[in-house]
Amino acid sequence: MNEETSKARINRLKNMKRVEMEYLDAVKKQIGYWNNQIDTTDQQKDEDRYNELKRNSEKEKEHIKQVQDELNRINEEIERELNIRK
Repeated sequence: MNEETSKARINRLKNMKRVEMEYLDAVKKQIGYWNNQIDTTDQQKDEDRYNELKRNSEKEKEHIKQVQDELNRINEEIERELNIRK
């Protein structure tokens, strides 16, 4: 692989990482929203809504794990690409 192709691949991976980081920030904000809604919902009066909010919050936590796994994969690819160039 030539150096120009390697640089292009690293740049593409860095762009992917930036997008994933932005998505991670959005998911974290969404969890904050769900948690805020959970805090303001009376579990006794509106159990269905409360349970729905809890499920939504848990789904977002799963998304965070998926995004973090993807970020780890991207970081590994960047590191591998940098090591190939050496």
